[in-house]
Amino acid sequence: MPRIPPDQCSPYGVAAGDSAPLTSTALPRRQSDRSGGRQSDRGSGDDPPANRRRLVRYWQLDPEYGIGWSRMHCDRMSKLGKFPQKVHIGPNTVGYWSDELESFLAARDAERGEAAA
Repeated sequence: MPRIPPDQCSPYGVAAGDSAPLTSTALPRRQSDRSGGRQSDRGSGDDPPANRRRLVRYWQLDPEYGIGWSRMHCDRMSKLGKFPQKVHIGPNTVGYWSDELESFLAARDAERGEAAA
């Protein structure tokens, strides 16, 4: 069977008809991250400037901010005014403003400091 040109190879490293994986012509596999295979909204992976306001999706709350609450608990706390309000991005998609999350965490840390004193 003839060899398949590199530009027509499978992204999984095995050309159609070959049983051995290709080494130099195989495309690199995407590294899995803690977001469950979803790409971050940031694009290149660099940290955004500190003064830039961005939307943070629910699944980013735990790995980026340490907020491991369920969606329902976030909604309850938002309705009580104890957590930032969600922003509707799409029909089934919500996010939170990063600066509001950071001020929420700072206020929470300040409350702990006052309670300990």
